[in-house]
Amino acid sequence: MIKLLTIDSERNSAQKLGFETHVYNYDRIEKYDNDIIIRWGNSSLFYDKDGKLKEFKNVLNRGENIRLNCEKNKSLQKLSGVVKTPKIYYEEVSKNRLVVYRSIWHSNGKGFKVEKGPFKIKKEYYATQWIKTDKEFRVFYCNNNGGQFLLCRRITYRKDRLKERYKCRSKWGYSFFKKVPEKLKKQVKLAFDRIKLDIGAADILYKDKRYYFLEINSSPTVDSDQIENFYKENLVKLAKEKFPQLL
Repeated sequence: MIKLLTIDSERNSAQKLGFETHVYNYDRIEKYDNDIIIRWGNSSLFYDKDGKLKEFKNVLNRGENIRLNCEKNKSLQKLSGVVKTPKIYYEEVSKNRLVVYRSIWHSNGKGFKVEKGPFKIKKEYYATQWIKTDKEFRVFYCNNNGGQFLLCRRITYRKDRLKERYKCRSKWGYSFFKKVPEKLKKQVKLAFDRIKLDIGAADILYKDKRYYFLEINSSPTVDSDQIENFYKENLVKLAKEKFPQLL
């Protein structure tokens, strides 16, 4: 049986995928040896009687890899080894440099602001180069059959947001594409393989014919029919590929 383990803020949307969904479960981890567990976001970590981290026997998106991805500065630095990312600042930002300033634990498009240097970066914070472009994309990904992709561009229909000086697109809508460029497919797969995640979505800016990877989201909100259908189809296929003896 496939079961989905997620975070509280994504429970309602994750339930749309049709799997038995849990936010937290105190049962012994061995109870699920005959189940396939999908970790959808920073879900619960489990420990044995000696305090050592344990993982489900059959799992998609291992907890240790999601944990790395949640430390956004570290995961972005790791991504920069295989794909293009905005420049990262850890200690200070020089004069007149425009950056996005945020906590290393940011999520849900919250807890960040655009600032201009010079300033010192606080502990538990980091900054990234501000890239001026109106082309932001999200690529939904599932690592079955060599990789499956769903591409959309983030857009807004709210006129008040168009007046913002520095536009945050995290709560905008989507415009979906029928095809995904092969160059983009290759880079998205490299990014997911680098963080060792099976499922999620990559947030990407496009400027001067280059893709800039902002982050990987391991619990993308299921808020359209296209996203729902994409994961319903491909998650089952991925589970069958990785754990054929259970399905």
